Amino acid sequence: AFCQSVLRRFPLEAGLSPGFQVMDDRTANEAAEAALRTVLDLARLGDPTRDSLAAALAVVTERVSEDRFPKLMAAMKGAVPRLRRLFAIRGGLEAVQAATRVRLGVGEGETPESLMVAACADGAFDGAGLRAAAAVLAGKGGKTDQGRAEALAAFLAAPAADRPETLDAYRTVFFDSKGAPRPEDKLSATKAVREAHPEVLDALAAEQTRLIRLEARCRAAAVAVASAALLTVADAYVRALEAQKAARGLLDFDDLIHHTRALLERADGAAWVLYKLDGGLDHLLIDEAQDTSPDQWAVARVLTEEFHAGLGRASSTGDAVPPCRTVFAVGDRKQSIYSFQGADPEGFEAMRDRVAARVRATGARFEDVGLHVSFRSTRAVLEVVNRVFAQGDARDGVAAGGEDITHIPARVGQAGRVDLWPPLDPPMIPDPDPWKPPVERLRVESAPTRLARLIARRIQRMITEGDRLEARDRPIRAGDVLVLVRRRTAFVEDLTRALKTLGVPVAGADRMVLTEQMAVMDLMALGHVLLLPQDDLTLATVLKGPLIGLSEEDLFTLAHGRGERSLWSVLEDRQGANDAFGRAWRWLSDLMALADQMP
Repeated sequence: AFCQSVLRRFPLEAGLSPGFQVMDDRTANEAAEAALRTVLDLARLGDPTRDSLAAALAVVTERVSEDRFPKLMAAMKGAVPRLRRLFAIRGGLEAVQAATRVRLGVGEGETPESLMVAACADGAFDGAGLRAAAAVLAGKGGKTDQGRAEALAAFLAAPAADRPETLDAYRTVFFDSKGAPRPEDKLSATKAVREAHPEVLDALAAEQTRLIRLEARCRAAAVAVASAALLTVADAYVRALEAQKAARGLLDFDDLIHHTRALLERADGAAWVLYKLDGGLDHLLIDEAQDTSPDQWAVARVLTEEFHAGLGRASSTGDAVPPCRTVFAVGDRKQSIYSFQGADPEGFEAMRDRVAARVRATGARFEDVGLHVSFRSTRAVLEVVNRVFAQGDARDGVAAGGEDITHIPARVGQAGRVDLWPPLDPPMIPDPDPWKPPVERLRVESAPTRLARLIARRIQRMITEGDRLEARDRPIRAGDVLVLVRRRTAFVEDLTRALKTLGVPVAGADRMVLTEQMAVMDLMALGHVLLLPQDDLTLATVLKGPLIGLSEEDLFTLAHGRGERSLWSVLEDRQGANDAFGRAWRWLSDLMALADQMP
């Protein structure tokens, strides 16, 4: 919101249309889909200037299934700010691709195929040593060694150009069926060969080391090729998305921050903007600072640059006195949601150190207040948390260095209890008897369903046995119990069902997808039938559902042997009968008459 207000005041300085609009979720999704269509069209056109994009898209689609491709594009949409920043810092697509290759240790133009061709050349390995090893394995080894000797001989005898095709069989000499390198003393399966010819093991061990390095380089090259292709698609996608937004004068959440940062960091117009803003800024409050992105930190850094630069702006009386300006940041890196808006906890630490250094350099006061007091939980809960994070492994990635992460409760004297239940393992499914026809329905209760049943029984026992609620000094009621879950999975439905089965009053889920509820689905199916009674499957669903209630036998009697006729026409033949079919037809017909008049 702050960035939007700045850009509204200085649109021309920011290079924006004064009438720009901020995108909502629907508009953002439409722009993203249009940008993706543009990228696919550019790749499909086959223009020589776009051959790299078509080739890159081919590489990506070879590695990503049809179902995962939309998810990949959605992830790319979410990473647009980081991609844009990456391309800007590195100097464009080619520079980023080159940096990726350097990071992976892959030379320009190297691919897994080119590396394998080079590794199969005559001078790439110890041919004489391997031939001697093959001869020893074939002459003095057992059956296993003789098979390995044949694989060695086939690889060595093949022309260099054909060796990549025999490489898979050749690798079996040095790697087991799972792809793990064989131990050095197992490269020969025959003890006599290992003892009498140690030079064979030396030659095979040296070749194994070479192949391990080759495999690592091929993997790195494969990652480099795939990354270069994905970066090419990403660059085209970012450009297409920017063009979409520019053509319609639209900005999204990240654009507001990006353009504000660019505006404030500009050499020519930033001084004027900062002067105008500096005239109205005395205090900066940053909430949830641990979830602040690098671009957001950059805006905060530029805004506070003059806060501690001596006199600053003059007072209202005209006297040049230092104004009282403050930066107040609230945040805890232990609570950072790292994927939220590109959160950067390291940026949080760097900004704190920067502000601290500038404040102390001017002799002003800087306070780093630890957040150890918890106002939410009671002592029992916090003691469990403290015990967990007292262990070294639990601190990794949570606490920096020797940081104290002990929690102190503010709610002194209030009750609390923590029970740790053992995990429920998935049930064992017995193997069926051989040749037994699959005519029995096996009911296997999943671990979440079992857990729901156990929790429901525990709640029922608390209520029926009169466990007391200390805070109210009365027996526990159903309304006193709240069950929190990490995610709204099928476990919620299982728990609700288990509580209802035990007669425990339950409010049900706090959130549901209305169109996924059975009652709503039945009514929607009825609506479809009223609009199109010739839809046999939907009509059969309604006839057998709770609104009409025909049995399986009734439905079979109605549907079997009707030939090409629709189920509705067969039902219509029974309109005069006073049976279940006739009543069903009359009820549906009355509703169809209403459907012609009502929305």
